[in-house]
Amino acid sequence: MADSLGAGTDTYPEPMNDRNGWRIGTVFGAPLYLGPTWPLLVVLIVVLNGSQLTDALGAPLAYALGLAYAVMLVLSVLVHELAHAAAARSRGHRVHGIHLTLIGGHTVHEGDNSPWGNAWVAIAGPLASLALAALGLLALLLLDPTGVLHYVLLGLVWVNGLVGVFNMLPGLPLDGGHALASAVWAMTGDRGTGLRVAGWSGRVLAVLVLVLVAVMVGTGGGIVYALWGGLLAWIMWQGASQALQLGAIRQRYSRHSTASVVHPAVGIPQEAPVAALEQVDGFPVPVRVITTDEQGDAVGLVDPSALALVPAGERASTPLRAVHRVVEGEWTVDLPHGADLTQLLEALGGRPLEQAAVREPGGWTPEGRPLPPRITGLATHGSLTEGMRRNDATRHGA
Repeated sequence: MADSLGAGTDTYPEPMNDRNGWRIGTVFGAPLYLGPTWPLLVVLIVVLNGSQLTDALGAPLAYALGLAYAVMLVLSVLVHELAHAAAARSRGHRVHGIHLTLIGGHTVHEGDNSPWGNAWVAIAGPLASLALAALGLLALLLLDPTGVLHYVLLGLVWVNGLVGVFNMLPGLPLDGGHALASAVWAMTGDRGTGLRVAGWSGRVLAVLVLVLVAVMVGTGGGIVYALWGGLLAWIMWQGASQALQLGAIRQRYSRHSTASVVHPAVGIPQEAPVAALEQVDGFPVPVRVITTDEQGDAVGLVDPSALALVPAGERASTPLRAVHRVVEGEWTVDLPHGADLTQLLEALGGRPLEQAAVREPGGWTPEGRPLPPRITGLATHGSLTEGMRRNDATRHGA
């Protein structure tokens, strides 16, 4: 299937793949990507800082320091994004990717169904940046360095201070915008309203950035700063506009329950015998069978055509893994009972999946013993589209 679940509708950015970024490592079990625009940014930083410091330090040292600033910026953005990732993990959410891009970065993770949890993940990045700035300032005050070390520590303070303060501004797509959206969500009970408020605030901030750029140019600012500020304002406007669109999408999608837009499914351990399928009512249509590992995560889908090749006398000794089709990647999605479609899309966290196994919390036995989580559905692009169409038809018919 060419389409991925939630394509173009998710609250979080689509993850970068190896074709448009370099995978440089793994953090928290998630891939770390360096965007293809970073070489351009490095050149700009080296040239701008090198030209400004040549008179004070000499050309070789000045341009070397410019390169050091570029490396420091990469590391500072990385710390910022790692803070987001750590905060998401502290809330029990999986992190699917960390991306360092031209104007910063973004971390792809499962969505949070709590406004304050969402706000905590958002502000963790700026707080980490401000902490690095504070450490640099403390080092400047205690060491009173001279020469290159002075410039390095000064750069540490300015870079992280600027990143921290700017990202706390209350407008999407900035981190402060996510915090504002969460606060409005908490006050109104409607996440879509939060997105719309923060989206309009982001548009206002984008216009203010353009005004600031115009003032800088009018007072003798360089063309490079004008171009950089213009690019920043354009990206902010685009992000704010996307937030407004997502607010409208949430309003529509919240009308659909997850159960109404997925195929019914059950999860069975992959080592269980094929004969266990005899206990599944409705298999293979409409009920799908998803094989699971020891942790209860989805592994594959039982293939009816492969099952038909197993002789009746061997079904009690043949494991389900012999007749399933393995699905690569992390495709298990944990949702609460009664979740709506927006919660499903947020739980996907921007993963480009063709299908997802929906898992709900387990209940309790009559004796009071906890039951493990269980798989209840299989979401595909087709099931989402057909389910929404069916729900809309039923609603309009009513």
